[in-house]
Amino acid sequence: MAPVVRTATIIRLARDAPPLDSCYQFAEGSERFAGVVDQVAPVGDDDVAITLSMTAAEHERLLAAQP
Repeated sequence: MAPVVRTATIIRLARDAPPLDSCYQFAEGSERFAGVVDQVAPVGDDDVAITLSMTAAEHERLLAAQP
């Protein structure tokens, strides 16, 4: 059975935008997370929305870290 993949979108400064298909690590609170970059889209003048594929376990950890 193939592993379950989830997506998450985070907003970051455009100058920090990673290349597509790269592994991107980021912090949320005191936790660190990682995912594979699926899409980078401009949001406003200085930001981008980065859509990441994450394992189900990593995605659950991210959701649990949200305030």
